[in-house]
Amino acid sequence: MYADGDAEQQPIKSVVFIIAMQAEAAPLIAALGLKQDSPPRIPPPGPCVTYSGSHAGLDVHVVWSGHDNEHNVDLIGTVPASLATYLACQAFNPDLIISAGTAGGFKARGAAIGDVFVSTGKMHHDRRIPLPGFDKQGLGYVESTPTPQMRAALGLKAGIVTSGNSLDYTEQDMQIMNKHGAAVKEMEAAAIAWVAQMFRKPMFCVKAVTDIVDGDRATQEEFLENLNAAAAALQQTLPKVLQFVAGKTIAQLVPADIDTKATTCPDTPKHKSKSKGTTGQTGLPPFSYGQLLQISDAQAAEIRALKAGQASQAAEIKALKADNAALKADNAAAAGLAALITKLRADQAAMGATNASQAATIGSLTAELGTLNGQLRSALFDAGKYQAAYEAFKDLALSKHEAAVKECEEAIEKWAVHAEQLEQQAAQAARENAALRKRCKELTFRLSNPPPPPKQQPPPQQQHGSVDNVLGKSEALLADYNQLRERLQRRDATISRRNATISQCNANINECSAIIRTQRAELHTLRPLQQLARGNGAAVAAEAVMRLSAHTRRKGSVPWAKT
Repeated sequence: MYADGDAEQQPIKSVVFIIAMQAEAAPLIAALGLKQDSPPRIPPPGPCVTYSGSHAGLDVHVVWSGHDNEHNVDLIGTVPASLATYLACQAFNPDLIISAGTAGGFKARGAAIGDVFVSTGKMHHDRRIPLPGFDKQGLGYVESTPTPQMRAALGLKAGIVTSGNSLDYTEQDMQIMNKHGAAVKEMEAAAIAWVAQMFRKPMFCVKAVTDIVDGDRATQEEFLENLNAAAAALQQTLPKVLQFVAGKTIAQLVPADIDTKATTCPDTPKHKSKSKGTTGQTGLPPFSYGQLLQISDAQAAEIRALKAGQASQAAEIKALKADNAALKADNAAAAGLAALITKLRADQAAMGATNASQAATIGSLTAELGTLNGQLRSALFDAGKYQAAYEAFKDLALSKHEAAVKECEEAIEKWAVHAEQLEQQAAQAARENAALRKRCKELTFRLSNPPPPPKQQPPPQQQHGSVDNVLGKSEALLADYNQLRERLQRRDATISRRNATISQCNANINECSAIIRTQRAELHTLRPLQQLARGNGAAVAAEAVMRLSAHTRRKGSVPWAKT
């Protein structure tokens, strides 16, 4: 995590602040008078934005993780933080990395709103991997560069900083934080520490408290309410931190007796040393802090090798246990097989006793099958007869029906023509009758109204001739009248006969229509007969097939298939 022995003796000249939110970075950038790098020191597609300047003789760089353009928010969490740290180490190669920002604090560990904490260690509280070795890798505990003198000088609090990718926490998260004595909870520090350790860069955190994790209020409410106040506290504290580390080496930041009062991860060894010229509790001569770290790394490697050997031995023991269990299972299986063989032999003897009865049953089934075969053939023959009878009946009925329909259609057409002719003749007779009636009326009027006698009396001879002449005309008119009346009566009789003929034609048409309806009804009657004939044949055949299938299932094969 920290610089090598030679590097820790070099004075600190370059410091990088990794900050997740722009609201957290802006007050510090303004207080230090930093300017955004142009051209950018971290070019696209890297999302980070960098600001650079100088303060207290140091080259200071603030790296903001950047903006999420898709959701229009700051890039927070472990992934953007680790990326920003990696790119910052490549771009600036700093002597010291500081993770600065806001966090939640635990009142059980003395935190209050606005307090500023310096980390003694960083770890994850939401990476739960319950597998050997992976459980500690999931926690990812990394010690911070010890800074007890700086904390004392600036009046800052200290404790373990835990990181997670959620603003809130689960019950399991809280158990992990309480188990390891977390003082501060945030979302980036452990990831930044992992990358700093990769580049062998000294690193610690400076976090201002915005909310109380183990308090009564909702985290998001307290965070939004106190964000500006916490950013202001950082604005006042971080320049003082720069002034304290300016011109010092990493070795000078670490006191002769490393601070052990701050809570650390239970699985992380504590490094202690005594003042110069004395030995520690282990009897080792005094070492520099970098040498202690190298020794710790060697011990950690040795421990890992021992654990790997233990894991290998555990795997071998597990394999042996598995082999033993397999042997026991094989023995049990062998005993089961012996019992099974005994049972099979008993079953074989029982099967031999039943062969005779099965042979008799097969003979009976064969006879029954022969009977079924005869019934099937008879059913098929009957079905053929039903089909032939139906076809003959259908052809005869259809031919009769077609002939009757044709005859009725011709009769209807003939009577329709005849009726039309009679109607025309009746109309003509009616017109002639009307003319005759008109003439009869005229004659009747003339007979009823003779002409008046002349005013001057003619001579007797002329008068006598005139009367004879009038009588002759009257008789002639009466004869014409009688003749016309006889013709009219004959015409009326003719019209009556023609009307009777028309009625007869209509009756014939109705009779033909009734015949057609009868033929259609007979055709509808034929269809059920056809279905009945077909159904009888199909039912007989289906019954025979069903009995044949049942016999085949009982015996296993068809007897005549062997002949």
